[in-house]
Amino acid sequence: MKEKKAKGIIFIGFRHKRGSIEYAKEQGYKVILLTEKPTATTQELFDEVVICKLMEAEAIREIIPILNEKYSIKGIISNYEHYVVPRSFLAERFNLPSTSLYGAACTRNKAMQRHALGFMEENIEHRVIQTKAELQQAFKELGGDVYLKSIAGIKSRLVFHVDNQKKIDKAFNQMKSQSLELDEDLYNDYKYCNFSFRYPDPQTTFLVEKAEHGHQISVESFASNHTIWHTPSICDIYTAKHLDRDDSFLAFRILPSKLPQDIIKKAQQTTETTAKILGLRYCPLFTDLIVTPDGKIKLIEIASRMGGYRALMYKHAYNINLYQLMIKSVLGKKINVEKKPKKYISMIEIFAEKEGKFESIQNLEHLDKDKSVHYFTDIMIQKGDVVGPAKLNYPPCIRFMIHGKTYEEVYERSMMYQKQLKVAVL
Repeated sequence: MKEKKAKGIIFIGFRHKRGSIEYAKEQGYKVILLTEKPTATTQELFDEVVICKLMEAEAIREIIPILNEKYSIKGIISNYEHYVVPRSFLAERFNLPSTSLYGAACTRNKAMQRHALGFMEENIEHRVIQTKAELQQAFKELGGDVYLKSIAGIKSRLVFHVDNQKKIDKAFNQMKSQSLELDEDLYNDYKYCNFSFRYPDPQTTFLVEKAEHGHQISVESFASNHTIWHTPSICDIYTAKHLDRDDSFLAFRILPSKLPQDIIKKAQQTTETTAKILGLRYCPLFTDLIVTPDGKIKLIEIASRMGGYRALMYKHAYNINLYQLMIKSVLGKKINVEKKPKKYISMIEIFAEKEGKFESIQNLEHLDKDKSVHYFTDIMIQKGDVVGPAKLNYPPCIRFMIHGKTYEEVYERSMMYQKQLKVAVL
């Protein structure tokens, strides 16, 4: 009698997010990692680690019969922006239901996403450019108030607000310079996939969007086949503008939202429409949007992965395990979520105001005395490291989470810490 193969889930790439791996093992699945750089941690976490060049089609094809011989593969997962395209590439070859290769590429490449969603009322008016002259033309056509963005989807980094003629030269020159330093593994143009559609190069092609002003929010969702589940409430996002800073970072995010239920419902419906147009299936969804002063919804972007920090925030605000929901959505299983919040949460990131060598973070001692600091990540940089604004592609210097009983409480304390914690540079 032929021995029954163990059911398995393939994970593409690993950095630090353990929750989905641990839950899959608890549910009786063998967890297999595809990676280029195994570590002691990966050897400990996974049942099998396969070393593979993830950016080479032939290397991926070679491992498929080997894994099929040993396992009954039930799903393929990656919760990292780096690997959503290889995830779909591999799922197609394992004959597993997943987001199409085109849909995955649209979530990685903002120019493709804007083009695919061009007929949606919620899509922001835009132009795709390569030259300074094209930026100048787009600036005029879009009303003289625009954002120049990388098309590679780098959170809030490499985003320049251009609202007068003087800023055009500076923004374009900075974008050209910074785009050449993109992490090749993360912003690779995936030529190995042999796309039958055009995939613009993030190092030479940029996005100009009409500046839509309002209240920024995010929606966390999970797509199965034709069903999309949403986590309760949404996140309110406060940007550098709220601090009167000329930068593009997200200062803090608050959960649950203060917005009325009809706006939240409209934001969730926009996520559903967008996901269905792009064919995003069997994956988590993370959608950034803007609520304009007249109550309209405008789409910033949608990603086929979980949002950064959201697993931590929903765990403490609602006692929901998003990693479990991700596994269930990938496997096509039913999802139920808790609707009642336990507390209000704010995730805060502190960025340097100017470029220089990191010296210290002023007033850091206040965090040690604050009992509302629910979760704290150590300073992310060391003395002497070069730091700077998000719009120049620098990461945050420190991040931490606070909790409170009311929205107003966490908002006021978030603003206080953004003003108190100053990054000193040499």
